[in-house]
Amino acid sequence: MARFLHTADLHLGSAGDALPEEIARQREREITSSLPKIVDLALERDVDLLLVAGDLFTDKFTTPALLRYVNYQFGRLGNKHVLVCAGNHDPLLQDAPAAAFPWQKNVHFFLPHSWQQLAFHKLGIAVAGISWGELPPQPELLTQIPASIPGFVNIALLHGSAGKAAQLAAEYFPLPEESLIASGYQYFALGHYHNPSSWEAEGTLFAYPGSPEPLSFGEEGRHGVWLGETSAGQVSISFIPLGKREYVTLRRDVTGMKSEAELVEELKKDLKARREDLVGLTLTGSLPRGFKLDLDFLKENLEELVFYLRLQDATWEEVDLTDFPQGSLRQLFSQRLAEELANTQDPYRRKTLELALRYGLEALARGTVDLGGEA
Repeated sequence: MARFLHTADLHLGSAGDALPEEIARQREREITSSLPKIVDLALERDVDLLLVAGDLFTDKFTTPALLRYVNYQFGRLGNKHVLVCAGNHDPLLQDAPAAAFPWQKNVHFFLPHSWQQLAFHKLGIAVAGISWGELPPQPELLTQIPASIPGFVNIALLHGSAGKAAQLAAEYFPLPEESLIASGYQYFALGHYHNPSSWEAEGTLFAYPGSPEPLSFGEEGRHGVWLGETSAGQVSISFIPLGKREYVTLRRDVTGMKSEAELVEELKKDLKARREDLVGLTLTGSLPRGFKLDLDFLKENLEELVFYLRLQDATWEEVDLTDFPQGSLRQLFSQRLAEELANTQDPYRRKTLELALRYGLEALARGTVDLGGEA
């Protein structure tokens, strides 16, 4: 039996999503600290291989100091092998800092343009990989993947678009599932998408670890790495969370609220368990006529409850259909949308209808649209 850790999309040197300066500096440190966490876990679990499936760096933030830091961390693994393929954010260009850097002996970067296969006889594992270079890897490269080695667990290390995304991402190395399955490999260690996922098809296991630290809104939930084990020619994996924080998106219907003070007390309940998180909170629903939310007041009273708060106003003024002349465009428009809102439970559809009602009535009344505030 052999063990490996599979990680990807660390984006070392970046701070992730656009954030205020002080918050961004702290997130940059936390993202960079994901690497020693991974190395500590590799030592704790006594893994044989560390697989890095692309975007170890974000190229514009790659400095000599960062390269030395990463090299030191990889060196802590001693004789445990570190195998890296470069991704679209850190392509292995001829003059790329990572290409010329004197890496520790246990570190191997797969080159762009052609496959390389490494066989670890004592482990019974063979790993094939290819990096991004001046141009994205082309789909025809899949026809050139090295033949699987009989008696070995065969792993491919790739940064690209597999699963459903293979049909949608022509510029991001599409990896059609049927082509991967036909290769006879047991495990595809993938990178590129920042949320973890795994699936099995016809005895072949595919996995994205996602970024070990979330990098933006839309990357909700747990973040970490896959721990893999090989046995009897097969691979099994388990997910190990490592992320220090989570991005969380919340929506709150404020219909019926009469004041910001009342709203603050309600929102405190929503944020009670989110002290370590980056929270995007969108306020929706109808407000009494003439009442406009004071986002600065709300944020001042709520932001200490979480690590970071992004507050958005998507509310609209209450609509009374009797205000509009019978048969007028505003009356027909608001009546139609109000009926649709009353008959749909789908949250995404409701969000679209709410925005259409708000902006549509505003455009019909004033000829302009206020897109709402953010704090």
